[in-house]
Amino acid sequence: MLEFLDGWECEHDEIAGCVVSLAEEFRERNFWGSADVEAIIQWISDLKKIGAVVIVDDGKVVAKTQRIRRHC
Repeated sequence: MLEFLDGWECEHDEIAGCVVSLAEEFRERNFWGSADVEAIIQWISDLKKIGAVVIVDDGKVVAKTQRIRRHC
């Protein structure tokens, strides 16, 4: 797995696409099962539903929520 990760490069511009792509690659190599990939896809979908934006800032992955909470 480490050798694979060392050589893997993401072809997407957004980190969410990279996460899903990597999960699918893990499934193809039998590191993960289909349920694991579906969980990742659902997690990314949930993040998007709440308005979360995942960015890389100074090499660190940061999740920010854009949605303003009302009636708190």
